[in-house]
Amino acid sequence: MLGGPLFRVSLVIISAVAFGAGLYRGASKDVGTEFFAAFVLEIAMSAENLFAIYLVFRYFRVPPALQEHVLWWGFGLSALLRGAVIVSGGLFIAAQKEAILLFACVVIYSGYRLAVHGAPEDMVDDARNNVEGNKIV
Repeated sequence: MLGGPLFRVSLVIISAVAFGAGLYRGASKDVGTEFFAAFVLEIAMSAENLFAIYLVFRYFRVPPALQEHVLWWGFGLSALLRGAVIVSGGLFIAAQKEAILLFACVVIYSGYRLAVHGAPEDMVDDARNNVEGNKIV
């Protein structure tokens, strides 16, 4: 029980609260408050991820005995792929500074047009409030 999931989660939460209290008292109230806001947001996102993982396991009918193994492979591969995307994106930006500058200009110009002129009529989706055609809702 000492090394169980409930103990580990409790240890993480207690450590985070202690760290946040140290920031609140040591650095400033604003820094402590920002840390706690970010911590609560991360907890909420983790709960959402748990729900998504549950749905994926249920859809693919992963046996309970293999779920932890599949999770570790998923976390490892996602970290590896995320690192590869970050490295390749950095290399692309370093090699293609002119292209990135061009893309930045396009984004700035598009933002300016939207701010000044609003969205064009053909971009406005009147059906977005129509729930009858939505298969999920």
